[in-house]
Amino acid sequence: MREILFRGKSKHDGKWVYGDLVRNTHDGAELIIIELDVENNRCRFVQVEPESVGEFTGLTDEDGNYIFEGDIVEYTRTHMYCPTASFHNQDLVSRHQIYHDEEYHQFRDKHYSMEPDGTWKCIGSGSIGFNDERADENICFVIGNIYDNPELLKGGAK
Repeated sequence: MREILFRGKSKHDGKWVYGDLVRNTHDGAELIIIELDVENNRCRFVQVEPESVGEFTGLTDEDGNYIFEGDIVEYTRTHMYCPTASFHNQDLVSRHQIYHDEEYHQFRDKHYSMEPDGTWKCIGSGSIGFNDERADENICFVIGNIYDNPELLKGGAK
């Protein structure tokens, strides 16, 4: 069974909290994350900013960090084998914004490619898949999220 986990930013102090999600009102306006405090064997109820709530995708990056909705992932495909393309035998780096697509009922990603001026441009979206068989190695890291680091999808490379 896959792990069901949510995260959201606390309305109190803006820190990220992780746990189970509860809607405290019928209209869903108040969202609470129940965070388990294992050391003290108790739970903490934290009201969170609704727009910051995201679900764990079930995927992790190279360091074992969980990938959540709203995360920005940098994905490197090393020594790409694609003889007809300009990037043949080079490393190909892209960024991806993770989101849940209600139409497809699945986690998906928006693909961003670096432009010659160093900015990132969205070139499409699709199913999450960080494994390209044409690469010697596929490397994926969470580098931020759309709430704390929106500039990662706009400005120059960092």
